[in-house]
Amino acid sequence: MGQHKQEDGDPRMADIDRSKLSEKQRTELAAAEIFLAIYNQRKGTSYEPVAVEDAPDIRCSDSLSRKTLEIEVTLLKDRPDDVAYLFGRVEVRDEFSLQRVIDFKRDVIPRLADRLEAKLLSNYGERTALLIRQVGPLWSAIDWQREAPSVVSDVLKGREKFYGMGVWILCSNTSST
Repeated sequence: MGQHKQEDGDPRMADIDRSKLSEKQRTELAAAEIFLAIYNQRKGTSYEPVAVEDAPDIRCSDSLSRKTLEIEVTLLKDRPDDVAYLFGRVEVRDEFSLQRVIDFKRDVIPRLADRLEAKLLSNYGERTALLIRQVGPLWSAIDWQREAPSVVSDVLKGREKFYGMGVWILCSNTSST
């Protein structure tokens, strides 16, 4: 059951109590809110989150059309400690730590495939979008656009049809491709 409170029985007026959400749920909600600001502007819609749930993670409602949109969120990180660093659980990264160079095709595409494997086995339906929230700062929207054919052929493999509202990448700079 989702974490939400209804006012006057109208699910479009739901107020999400963030204090009752886990860190993971707050992260998913924050990603959905950034995504919706961009999506609404591009599509001329007015979706807002109304509930935080599991599979899909965020339920949204458009107050104008009264349509719903569900968002399944996954986090994609460049380095193992990216999320911990983002939330302040790792104080300072060693600027001079020795690491191998991260390559988009060799590192990011396989990592994305691993993150999405279970999500791509389920059919979430025509009103659901898959939102991939890139946590690390290494890749821009231009990188993702350039590699989109590889993502479609090597990762999605035709299973993007399980997300009727599309598969979206939310980059660190809040641009979306």
